[in-house]
Amino acid sequence: MRADWWYIIIMLGTVIKYVGRPIDERYENFMGHVGYVTHSSIHEATGARHVAVTWFEPLPVHSGRKTSRSHFGLERFEILSDPLDNSLT
Repeated sequence: MRADWWYIIIMLGTVIKYVGRPIDERYENFMGHVGYVTHSSIHEATGARHVAVTWFEPLPVHSGRKTSRSHFGLERFEILSDPLDNSLT
């Protein structure tokens, strides 16, 4: 098992907002959408963290079809809350 398995588990349930890349953003229709992490992994070739996100509100993507789930690199997101953060309770 990878040494960072604990971080992958901590990511589950984290609320994130899509902010995209500062240059050459291809997925502008996702900008500002909020969801939560349902899966996290590390790309074998690049070592970059990727997440599966379930959107709180489905959004149109291809030909007007709506999607409620997506997969992107974590660098495209702002972390809004950590499921293990007890500061709000």
